[in-house]
Amino acid sequence: MKIKIVILSIIIYVITIFPITALWHVGFFQELYLEFGYFNQEETFLAGVSGLINIFVQGFILAILYSKTQFHGSHIMQGVKFSGLIFVFYFSIQVINFVVRKEINDMPFFILMEFIYMLIQFSIYGVLMGVLYRKFDVKPHSA
Repeated sequence: MKIKIVILSIIIYVITIFPITALWHVGFFQELYLEFGYFNQEETFLAGVSGLINIFVQGFILAILYSKTQFHGSHIMQGVKFSGLIFVFYFSIQVINFVVRKEINDMPFFILMEFIYMLIQFSIYGVLMGVLYRKFDVKPHSA
């Protein structure tokens, strides 16, 4: 696997996921997520720092996984299919797990908000991964 593609894949993940996550949860909808009990006011900075570290680790793992996958279609479609799987995986871990552990006043609305947020970020991530692999003219499983 080419180290340049791995590094660029990590960068794509970080520059896609972290800003969207921060803007969504702390920028645009902070009051709503505080009401949901997703985090409390004191956790905002610490959650951001630990979240960024987690995103780098996730980016590395997903870069390796993506390089080992094999989907049919164009580079863009391969990226979208991969990110679709990751979307379902993360949604089940983060959202479903959260709602069964916490008492949320408006659970359907929380699930909808998280669905939209994750759909946006993983759609962008998938397209960018496809563009990266198209630029280097590499099939993911051969990187």
